[in-house]
Amino acid sequence: MPPTLRLSVPVPAEENRPEFIRDEQDSLSSESDSDDNSSVNEEDEDSDQVRSPTRLVYNLEALPEKTKSTVRDAFNEPPAMVVQHCRQVGDTFAFQMSEVVTRSVRIRAPSSGETRMTCSCAQGARKDDKEPCRHILWLLDQLVKQTLYDTNHEQPLTMTSAGFPEEMGDPFRAISDHHLNIVADGLHCRYVDPEGYDPRQADQRRIEESRELLSSVYQSSSHSFRPDIFDEPLLGPPLVKAKDLDYTVFRMLVDDDNFFHYFLSEATRGSDVIQQFRLLSHRINAVLQEFDQFNATHGPDSPEVFRNVAWAARHIQGVVSLIRYAIWSGEKPLKAAEKDAAAKTLIHILDSVVKRYNRNLVGGRRTERDLYLRLIGDVDCGFILNELEVIPEGALLYMYSLDMILNDISRQGAIVEYVTRFRKFVAQLKTRGPSPSLKREGPSSEESEGAFKRMR
Repeated sequence: MPPTLRLSVPVPAEENRPEFIRDEQDSLSSESDSDDNSSVNEEDEDSDQVRSPTRLVYNLEALPEKTKSTVRDAFNEPPAMVVQHCRQVGDTFAFQMSEVVTRSVRIRAPSSGETRMTCSCAQGARKDDKEPCRHILWLLDQLVKQTLYDTNHEQPLTMTSAGFPEEMGDPFRAISDHHLNIVADGLHCRYVDPEGYDPRQADQRRIEESRELLSSVYQSSSHSFRPDIFDEPLLGPPLVKAKDLDYTVFRMLVDDDNFFHYFLSEATRGSDVIQQFRLLSHRINAVLQEFDQFNATHGPDSPEVFRNVAWAARHIQGVVSLIRYAIWSGEKPLKAAEKDAAAKTLIHILDSVVKRYNRNLVGGRRTERDLYLRLIGDVDCGFILNELEVIPEGALLYMYSLDMILNDISRQGAIVEYVTRFRKFVAQLKTRGPSPSLKREGPSSEESEGAFKRMR
């Protein structure tokens, strides 16, 4: 079945709310709620008594059957609605309400033979309407942002009548090549694995992001922030914990998608570039996790290409190109903190590739079977160095890590020109001198004597 992506958008309150799938966690309720419901027979859909969202019980005996059904539906699955403001206009009291409605957008494979993209809204569901609705347009724009690497970011994209740019190619193919779980990571949404959905596993990424967001408020390291909450998080009821605002906000970030995205947008306001680097680093982690899992079960010689070296290399080179664009494209030079963030992400990528060198690899097609050899060992494309040399001030903080990475590259083997250039760059950083107030950060590796002796 073609994949289905779901998104929530605010719509006018008078629109009907379509059916949607809730996570298992949404169905949890406290014991007190169960006790309150004991006096109302909620299992009987035809009961003349129904409890409302305010916990009041209504008797529906005097209503016609159609009205009874309407009231039951409204109270049993109440709309996600809030009153924004109210006022009196002459002899009228006016209440303005806002409702969040879930829309389901389906992007089908070219071979499906059906309408390629549909939406559950009134316009998107009409087969005779070939123009994309605003929900499809919004989602495709998000997907283009996630999946498009190989393009000139300085030039405008060419929009097609279907709602996506020509540069994207077929949307289904773009998502398939990128992989849906990697797309989900970039969209900050849960990925529903067709082979078995585990809500606890699906929430893990949201838990990590929530920790980063909350720690950023305190300007502290996310790894050491509130271990009592995050090391073994408990997601059961109750959501609100007395005298612990951090835990309560954390639970709201995990449970409510709209609150999470609102918090994320506010927490990153004014630091778009730094946020972009952080998200790109997360994408690399997600890609390499998939790559490692694939290699653990298939090996470098597997004929399958689902998560092979070429796929991982495409993502890595694409992310590096986005960082390169961010460094060069701004109207103003990057600030010191932005250069540090860019360098940290680049060095993280470099270290991750170097650590994935397969020492036991024998035979031909080396660059097709080993990620390190494809990007560094057997080629000289200036991997990562091209970008770091533009922002040496940012790399200075991670000079120790760069020295360790250089040791590994020299020991593992690489093109002589690349190693020589790397040594020169590290030497230039050392002449600037490390700042005594800065601690060592970033990835590290064990030193080895004679690491500089071997170059291929």
